[in-house]
Amino acid sequence: MINFAWRVTDFFFTFLFPCILNLTLYLRIFCVAQQQVKVINSQMKGGKCVLDGSVKRKSENKAAVTLGIIVVIHLLCYLPIYIFSLTGDAVIPSTTANFLTWTMYVNSGLNPVIYALFYSWFRKSLKHILSLRIFQVASSLVDIFTDHH
Repeated sequence: MINFAWRVTDFFFTFLFPCILNLTLYLRIFCVAQQQVKVINSQMKGGKCVLDGSVKRKSENKAAVTLGIIVVIHLLCYLPIYIFSLTGDAVIPSTTANFLTWTMYVNSGLNPVIYALFYSWFRKSLKHILSLRIFQVASSLVDIFTDHH
């Protein structure tokens, strides 16, 4: 039997702190990506932007939605087991405990699926890796950002 103090400590160090760290890092990644787009646009010759306003907003929204979905799914996968853990000394049936534990583990496999759903370049990269074409000499020359093969 684990006492309440240990459950609260576990909650802070294995759930709350990593969640805050994830949110902070994802927000930082998003901000850096926005800054990079601005730098690229400002350095284009002839004053032409790489992305016009609507495409830029669409790209930023897609990135924000993707990161938001990743964070929400992380919370949905981890939060239930911690809610049960913090509810007190009630005994959790082993089937429920196993389900909640596996839900937590499944989160690790969901991020690549989410990226694959949102980004064609990720799907192309994954296909390139899984088909072992990454070991070919010209592998580094493959353009994953265009639609032609």
